[in-house]
Amino acid sequence: MPKRARRFIGLSDEENSTLRAIEQNPHMNAKVRLRAQVLRLSNQGMSLEQISEHVARNYETLRRTFDRWEEEGYIGLADHYEEHGQKPVITDDIKSFMEAKLKEQRCWTCDQLSAAISEGYGVKVGAEGIRKRLKAMGYSWKRGRFVPAQRPSEKDLEHHKAALDTLKKGRWRKSCFTSIRSALA
Repeated sequence: MPKRARRFIGLSDEENSTLRAIEQNPHMNAKVRLRAQVLRLSNQGMSLEQISEHVARNYETLRRTFDRWEEEGYIGLADHYEEHGQKPVITDDIKSFMEAKLKEQRCWTCDQLSAAISEGYGVKVGAEGIRKRLKAMGYSWKRGRFVPAQRPSEKDLEHHKAALDTLKKGRWRKSCFTSIRSALA
């Protein structure tokens, strides 16, 4: 393996104490704490190869940590995820579409919303993805059941009341049985 140039990071007393506080903070991200430790070890005179062995990390990873510290300072310790990873499938446009659909006077299931999004935007999102997004948007729901959307009209109420009255009048009583028996006999 070719000999690499020695590279060290020099820290001021203030930077060293701040990095020490970061390294010892249990609430801080583990990667950030490791990066702070690596910088402090370099400041103490350890080479990149020695640090790589000590923390069991790749040499190139540590070299990038040094580069980020020199370019960005403390901000370079944090992960930069915004330019990495998969782009979100459900955009703000699709979110507003979902909200508009949910305000309609009907009951939507996750499968139905998924089909509507697929038809309208050409994007495939599963029912579970819709469910997670709805939860994140603050929606909650219970099992769907039939509930009339509005009060029945007076005409419908009269019709149903008349049907109920007919049913009540048609009740069988003991006297009805005796009259039927006598008629049959």
